[in-house]
Amino acid sequence: MDPERLALSNNRGHNDDYYHDNSPSSFKKKMKELWNKKSFRYTFYTLSVIGLLLFVILMPLSFRGVEYNEYAFKRYIPSQTIYWDNVFEYGKWFWGAGYTSFTFPRTLIEVRLINLSIIPSSGLEFFLNATFYYRLNGTADSLHAVFKSFGTTGYNDQVTKLVIGDIKNNAPMFTVDEYLNNRFYVQDQLEDIIRVTLAENNIILDEGMFLMLSMQFPDRVLSKYLQTAVQAQQSITAQYEQEQTIIQQETNYMINLYLNNATYIQQTTAAQVQNVLVTANATGYNLIQEAEGAGLQYFLTQIPVTDSNDIKLIVETMAYLRNKPQFVVGDFSFFISSNQNNPK
Repeated sequence: MDPERLALSNNRGHNDDYYHDNSPSSFKKKMKELWNKKSFRYTFYTLSVIGLLLFVILMPLSFRGVEYNEYAFKRYIPSQTIYWDNVFEYGKWFWGAGYTSFTFPRTLIEVRLINLSIIPSSGLEFFLNATFYYRLNGTADSLHAVFKSFGTTGYNDQVTKLVIGDIKNNAPMFTVDEYLNNRFYVQDQLEDIIRVTLAENNIILDEGMFLMLSMQFPDRVLSKYLQTAVQAQQSITAQYEQEQTIIQQETNYMINLYLNNATYIQQTTAAQVQNVLVTANATGYNLIQEAEGAGLQYFLTQIPVTDSNDIKLIVETMAYLRNKPQFVVGDFSFFISSNQNNPK
């Protein structure tokens, strides 16, 4: 037997504290003894290399990336268990090895409805092309509810069926005339109905995300409404022409009224001017008569004539000279007649 091992065996029988010595120096001594053994070193190196390789391999596999257009849940690959408690958005997430992502779309999802049969209140079928954009509610409970109701890949078809059902069920609420002439009203009403239905299924339809595109009507319907539109246009044109005639007549009446008023004002003004002139002439004539009378009276009081015949002769002479005045200005002691041969 190895003397060292024999000494250790004998010592074990006499002192059991050898194996219960946990002091740092004892531990260090034991590790040094193990390290001196080649088998231990080879095992340590092998396990270290394997551990390093596992770390290098498993570390990248423990991270999972979520794209900007996705909602993701953590799923355990071996059991396919999905953890619905947390929803992950864009970024890198450390989940550990053996996990992968279970995703839902985060952006708007477009659905086109082509040649959808519509029966309005008149019962005459036509075809509608429409499109709508919906999105999923990003909460964990809502996404889990969508998964339980529709699955992971079938929800788009289910949503499309819900929308088509709403359109067909509510199409008879509107007339053909409303579809043709008031499309936006019909579109808004249908959008409100669809929004309520999708919200009950944890689907979001934002305002303005339902669009009615082209509508295909039978030829007889188009001919009927085209004829109606032409008649309406003709009626509007006739009404405009009638209004134009009335406006023209009113305009002519107002022009004649203004002209008549202008003529009346002109005539009134001329009459007033003439009246003022006549009044002024009469006033001036009266003033002249009064002045002449006063002047003649003053003249007669200044000359030494007392005989009535002489005074009469003087007055007649003054009247004659007023019509044909030719007299010498200065001394009024005598008068010169313009016609000395026929004095009056």
